[in-house]
Amino acid sequence: EVLSEYRALDYAIVGEPELTCKELAAACGGGDAEYSIRGLAWKDAPGKAHVNPGREVVEDLDSLGFPDWDAVDFSIYQMPVKQRPFSLIGFSRGCPFPCKFCAAHRYGGSRLRKRSIESLIEEIEFNLSLGVREFLFWTELMTLDIDFLDAFLEEVIKEGLHKRISWVCNSRVDSGNREMFLKMKKAGCWQIVFGFEFGDDAILKLARKGGRATTERVRETAVLAANAGIIVDGHFIMGYPGETRESLQKTIDYACSLPLTFAHFYAATPFPGSLFYDEAVQMGWLKESDLDGLNQDSSVINTDLLDSVTVNRYIEKAYKAFYFRPVTLRRGLAIPSGPREFLNLIKTGCQFYRGMKG
Repeated sequence: EVLSEYRALDYAIVGEPELTCKELAAACGGGDAEYSIRGLAWKDAPGKAHVNPGREVVEDLDSLGFPDWDAVDFSIYQMPVKQRPFSLIGFSRGCPFPCKFCAAHRYGGSRLRKRSIESLIEEIEFNLSLGVREFLFWTELMTLDIDFLDAFLEEVIKEGLHKRISWVCNSRVDSGNREMFLKMKKAGCWQIVFGFEFGDDAILKLARKGGRATTERVRETAVLAANAGIIVDGHFIMGYPGETRESLQKTIDYACSLPLTFAHFYAATPFPGSLFYDEAVQMGWLKESDLDGLNQDSSVINTDLLDSVTVNRYIEKAYKAFYFRPVTLRRGLAIPSGPREFLNLIKTGCQFYRGMKG
C-alpha cells in the first residue's frame, strides 16, 4: 500500500529489518537481486509494487551485534530535563500478548526473545566509552521475565555500572514485584513507562489487553514502582471502539488516581498490521490505504458511540485534568537533581503548557 501510494519510495522492509537491510545494501546496483531478498517489498521499473516472502525472526539476537555509534555526535541526542547525551539499547524483542490496538508483533514476533546479559553489558560499556551514561532500554516487556531481569540487574550492580549509568524503560502493567522494582532503582532505573491504556475493565477486555491486566492489578504495579522511588509514566488510549463518554471519563479519573508523574493520552489509532486496523477497515471507520492523518495525537475514528471531535475534546480534558493539579507539579519538581536540571524542567513545562493552550 505504501509503495503504491508514494512514488518517491523504492523499497520497504517488512518485519525484522537487520538481515534484509544488509542483503539489500549488498545487492544495490547488482541487477535483479531484490527479487530474492526475503522480507523486502520493492517496485519494478513501471512502478508496480511487489512483496517478497517474509523472513523468519532472528533467534540469536547476539548474532546481530549492536550499533557502532563511534562517529555519532551524541550532543544532539539529549535526555529530556537531564539534558545529557543518551543512547537506546535494544533489550529484547517480541510480545506474546494479543492487544488489538498494537502492531508490535508484526515486526518483533509473538515470542519474547532476549539478548544475552554479556552482550547487554558489553554494549553499555561501549556507550560509556563514548561518554554516554543515560540509556533507554528498549523493549515492550522489561519486567516480564523476572528471573532474567534479576540476573541482568545483579550483573550491572556487580560490575559497578549502577554508579555510572542512569536509565529508563517500558514494560507491562501486570508484571513486577516490590523486590524487583527496588533492585531496578538500585541498578540505575529512574523512570518506567507503563501502558495502562484504559480505566475501565470492560474496555481492557474488549481491546484484549490480556495477561492479568485489570485496573486493580495495574494500580498495585504502579504503587509498587512509585514506592520504590521510580518515576512512573502512564500511557492511555482514548476513543477505542466500544467506548462511551462515561468510559473516557473513567480513564481520566483513573489516571488522576494513580501515583504517576507523567501521563500521555493518545487517540485510539488503527495502525496497519494491528487487529484494530483490520476491524476499522471492515467496519468502514477507515478506508483501506487511507493513512493520511493517521496518528496518535488526534482521533480520526467515528463509531456509533463516539465521534472523533468528542474524543479529541476528552483528550484535551484529560491533559488538563491530570497536569493542572498541585500533586502533579509536586511530583515533577522532585525530578531535577540540581539547578541546571530544574531550569530545564521549567523550560520543558512551559513549552508543554503553551502547546496545550494552543
